[in-house]
Amino acid sequence: MTGPASDALDKADRASRRPLACQTWLWEMQGGRWTGTVEDILDTAKRARLDGIELTMAVAARFGGRPRDLRTAVETRGLSLACVRYTMATGFTDPRDAEAELTGLERALVFTLEAGARRLGLKGLSSPHPERDRCAKVAHACRMYNEIARRADAVGLTINVHLHSHPDAVVWTPDEWDAFLDRTDSSRVFVCADTGHLLRCGHNPAETIRRHLSRINHIHLKDASADGSFPPLGEGILDIRSVCDVLTQRRYEDWIVLEEEHESQIADPVSALQRAAARVRQAGC
Repeated sequence: MTGPASDALDKADRASRRPLACQTWLWEMQGGRWTGTVEDILDTAKRARLDGIELTMAVAARFGGRPRDLRTAVETRGLSLACVRYTMATGFTDPRDAEAELTGLERALVFTLEAGARRLGLKGLSSPHPERDRCAKVAHACRMYNEIARRADAVGLTINVHLHSHPDAVVWTPDEWDAFLDRTDSSRVFVCADTGHLLRCGHNPAETIRRHLSRINHIHLKDASADGSFPPLGEGILDIRSVCDVLTQRRYEDWIVLEEEHESQIADPVSALQRAAARVRQAGC
């Protein structure tokens, strides 16, 4: 079936389930090999029958400071902008970087609002030497995230902090998650739970999500292998069904972002995202 009747059925199906989006890292990680456009990514999301897209500011910058044009490009394809991710070289842990980070934040807030998103994603606590003065770095970062969340809330945006497993990460373990959440504003500072990074940090993703879902407003659904690499979803050690069971039991109805970051998926991202979405739906999400 094609045409208006098919479009109506598709919209009804989308309304009955959690929204799925994709992230832009599959394209960004190619570096100079990627010669396409943001519109190409949007077309891929549409062809994969996803509900939205999550963009980093690096990709969004390809619109040359034209967030309203980006909004039009997203909406004309029947998509939503799930999140704009504010990324920078620093990681909110060094007071010497605070002024530049907050200046960049103000630009990101304006861009996000005008682009039609209602959520700003933030890099998790990071440092070139994460083991040095860890307590001081966490304390400063918590103050920064509280201030950023206050500014975002003042203009009608919510934030999420992407706690990760890269070598410069300051927060890794379940106990460190607890300490971070205890020291940040529970009404404004939320977390993006990335299942692939949780696995690499030694978490049980379903259990961590269950414990902290009141502070989680964004999910990156990504697989990981025992060697720490990120394979296609369903081909690693992630128990997708256990994660989806938690989301169902706790009535999570927000964005689930499919993060496919494997070289094998570059040639045909539409098929890769379709396979990932099918596995997620089959698991009950």
